[in-house]
Amino acid sequence: SGLVGSEMCIRDSANVDDGSCSLYEDLCGEECGDNSTCDLVTDIDGNQYGTVSIGNQVWMKQNLKTANYNNGDAIPTDYDAENWDNLSEGAYSTYDDNDLNKDIYGNLYNWWVTNDERDVCPVGYMVPSNQDFQELGEYLGGNDVAGGKMKEEGFEHWASPNTGATNESGYTALPGGFRTVGGGSYLSVGTYGFIWSSTESNDNDGVSRRLDSDREVLEDSINSIFFLFIIRCMLSTPGCTDELAINYSSEADYDDGNCEYPDNGDYSLSFDGEDDWVEIQYDQSMDIVGSNPFTISARVKLNNDVTPVSYTHLRAHETREDVVCGLVL
Repeated sequence: SGLVGSEMCIRDSANVDDGSCSLYEDLCGEECGDNSTCDLVTDIDGNQYGTVSIGNQVWMKQNLKTANYNNGDAIPTDYDAENWDNLSEGAYSTYDDNDLNKDIYGNLYNWWVTNDERDVCPVGYMVPSNQDFQELGEYLGGNDVAGGKMKEEGFEHWASPNTGATNESGYTALPGGFRTVGGGSYLSVGTYGFIWSSTESNDNDGVSRRLDSDREVLEDSINSIFFLFIIRCMLSTPGCTDELAINYSSEADYDDGNCEYPDNGDYSLSFDGEDDWVEIQYDQSMDIVGSNPFTISARVKLNNDVTPVSYTHLRAHETREDVVCGLVL
């Protein structure tokens, strides 16, 4: 007797099926699959994830496992238990400090990770906002029943009774538990799944979504930013996010670098970096009298490799009425 087809969906040396069979599921959720029925996405560490479309959204089917931000910077970990409550930056750990739990449930992250400008989700994906979760819940029939439609069926990972679990959405939510403040204890794997959103409630708390083994609700939850929860990434909407651009998209939540601007239009100026300056000729409409001081100010957006999006103020101060003021860039 023994296990038949537990890993690769092939029969092993057993000649009597003892009922312990468990068919392998690929990243797309297909039994004995080859990851060909869904798009795959890869994080900075090389971990792969399946994806699923739910309404107008696309979600990763597994919880995030990366130990690094997208620029390669390591996310801090391995703090002493009492130090977890004193952080002011992103950090992660694995439930019970056991990598086997990471393989199943993903890593646990504090809230700062969700909003770090270095980004933690695979390129093109993002940590969802609370509004994104709200839209997911509404599509699944309302938050009162959405949790059941998101939870993995059965009791392999969820504790009984796993109320309402159908996973009809394909989201395949798992109960990854969490790490607490006040000592850094690990709690409730198998019972609860707390999923961070990128939304901040106040200076001390972030907004998460909670799934329970004994309920089918997708619940709003306000928690300390020091708690460590799972992260599930969703596809971002690329587009131009600069309101000054002519192709600005109000629906875009990820700047694709393709913003377009009018050449020397009413509110936008283009410079090639060589002998560039702006000349503002004095006229009577400026209402400058005698030697009274005045200031001409410009707000300039800089784009370069060091500061991809930053603003600076340039000012020219003069006391002469007949001056030609130049702002030199």
